Amino acid sequence: MLLFFRTHPDNPYFNDNPLAVRDRGTNNAVVDRFMSAANLGIDLIKSENASLKFILNGGVDYLSHNSLVHFPEDMQHQKAEANPGDVMWGRQDNFNTNIQGTFVFNTSAGSTDLTTTLGAARIDQQSEFLLSRGRGLAGGQTNLRWAAVQSVQAQINSRGTDQGYYLQQEANWQDRIIGSAGIRMDRSTLNADQEKFYPFYKGGIAVNLTKFDFWSATVVSQLKPRIAYGQSGGLPIFGNTFESLESQLIGGQLGGQVSARAIDPDLKPETANELEIGLDFGFLDNRFGIEATYYNKTINDLILDQQPAESTGITAIATNAGTLVNKGIELGLTAQLVNNSNVNWTARLLYWQNRSEITELLIPRFTTGGFGPSLGTYLISEGYSPTTIVATPGTTDATTSNFTVYGDRQADFDMSLGSQLRFMKNFEFNFLLHYKNGGQAINLSALYGMMVEQHPIGAKL
Repeated sequence: MLLFFRTHPDNPYFNDNPLAVRDRGTNNAVVDRFMSAANLGIDLIKSENASLKFILNGGVDYLSHNSLVHFPEDMQHQKAEANPGDVMWGRQDNFNTNIQGTFVFNTSAGSTDLTTTLGAARIDQQSEFLLSRGRGLAGGQTNLRWAAVQSVQAQINSRGTDQGYYLQQEANWQDRIIGSAGIRMDRSTLNADQEKFYPFYKGGIAVNLTKFDFWSATVVSQLKPRIAYGQSGGLPIFGNTFESLESQLIGGQLGGQVSARAIDPDLKPETANELEIGLDFGFLDNRFGIEATYYNKTINDLILDQQPAESTGITAIATNAGTLVNKGIELGLTAQLVNNSNVNWTARLLYWQNRSEITELLIPRFTTGGFGPSLGTYLISEGYSPTTIVATPGTTDATTSNFTVYGDRQADFDMSLGSQLRFMKNFEFNFLLHYKNGGQAINLSALYGMMVEQHPIGAKL
């Protein structure tokens, strides 16, 4: 009988032999998820000219994630450790619920249909995360109790509740003029002021010119200009709006000290204000359609970390420190190529582009993300897109934090082509093609590949 053994020679140029990591390392995750939703509708009033309905809906989302990362003690990078043999066990449980109750009142005023919506919503989110590590493992073991050094790397338990009330009024005059206006009041335990309700407004109007008596063109079946405005909010990250205690060993005894993160009592949610202007065309009984939209979205009161002087003992304060503007266009072309009793074929072509700029920054410019200035990072600076990529070598341009600008992650434009084909009543075929033009990426794997190509095995780096 012949026995074959697979060996993995150490890598003299980089970290572990990648085949050894693949064959001998462990990186497993088991994910269980349960999602369910239910709704209930009750007709409270139903007459010829009016109706009142109550709608109750809610849902549950439970996620369990258990992970194991293990490196045996005789792998290359473990041999140099003081306690070779490394294992990490992770556990995360997320439990989210939502419930929403809405009253919908429909009535008519002459030739105008009116719909009034009044409701309340509540979202509860709960998360528990634990990551434990053991080093100096006995051979062949992944049990933490067989580790010489045992530690808890991270443990985070978070709970948040969002609550809101909303009111919306819609009016439809013979499908010729359609308008709506609404307000939503929200509060959250993530806000600095947990009891305060913040208002967000919206409104819009659309005019279908082809529904008017003066319209006579038969080729154009729809011509609808529209305009809409709306607001939405952005919440702080959990833990950024309250001071917490951190465990410390003081004189050999367990104690606690105030975190180095402070709070801004005047912190408020981010507010996104979006103006959208569009025009919808329909041709030949809407077999062919064109949609064109321009939008301008301004996000005020960006929540960013301010870093006070080191002498204060404070490392960061979440504060409202900037304004971000997104402008763009969206174009769509829809064509119903075939439509009969046996075949229905619809194709849709989309084009969109977006331009971002930080127009105001009340804290010093900074870099974030990526792999650091030497390998590429993102610049947050007034007058630049937040996806601007900078890196060394240094320059004299203070607006770029004295780094060289290498590009922008954001694409010049994107396009997609989708097709939906139904035939013989029981078959369906779909596809989607996406094209992205422009946009750079910070790719560490590509950099390593380029280094290996320029310095093949046997050459000195």
